[in-house]
Amino acid sequence: MREIITDLYHMGGDKVLSLVLFNRAYWEQDPLEVASTRLNKMKKLVHSSIGAK
Repeated sequence: MREIITDLYHMGGDKVLSLVLFNRAYWEQDPLEVASTRLNKMKKLVHSSIGAK
């Protein structure tokens, strides 16, 4: 995943990422909490992949 994000970053331009959750355990949790937690993890992954701080 990090390599894909890095490659997309180096291609330049704006990108849109989609967060899709197929884990059934998430479906039984509070949707806002799941979305917030997963979004924060995705942001950390993107930032660490492109060297952003």
